[in-house]
Amino acid sequence: MRVGARHLAALAVGGALLMSAGCGSSEEKKGEPLPQDDVAAIATRLDEVQRRYDAATDKGLPGACEDIEDDSYRAIDARVQGLPAAVDPDVRQALEESLARLQDLTRDGCSKVKQTRTEPETTPEETVPPPVPQEPLPEPTDTKETVPDPPKPTKDKKDKSDKENGGTEAPEAGGGGQPAPPIEEE
Repeated sequence: MRVGARHLAALAVGGALLMSAGCGSSEEKKGEPLPQDDVAAIATRLDEVQRRYDAATDKGLPGACEDIEDDSYRAIDARVQGLPAAVDPDVRQALEESLARLQDLTRDGCSKVKQTRTEPETTPEETVPPPVPQEPLPEPTDTKETVPDPPKPTKDKKDKSDKENGGTEAPEAGGGGQPAPPIEEE
């Protein structure tokens, strides 16, 4: 198909140009040749058709086929319809027939692209379930065995245990002791 579409694109312009120049025909010209700016514009659009067709068929891009129909062919048709009335009717007819054949070929090729196209897989949105109420966790318990602190010795006047450990007995209330001597600094 690719070669056929390219071949027809070349034939559409080439055939029209040859006929407008009078080549291949011994008949007398019936009108003017195609204007060069129209020929250039149509040739550019035919190249565009080829690029888009290749993108559609080689890369599986059906949007390129839509562009051919919605943009390229509309522009070509408008250009052909806008040709001066003085253009040779045989040249105009040959151009229109060649373009119609090219449209048939590209539509056929594009229909195969659309048939083999697979819709892109849509990933469903990830739904997050609502939070499940949880039972309150029990208060943490200290697994460490608790041992009561040893009792603090009470200072009793009669208790001399501090004295035995190198301490001195506390003075009796109101007995006041002597103030500590001042510390000499060196």
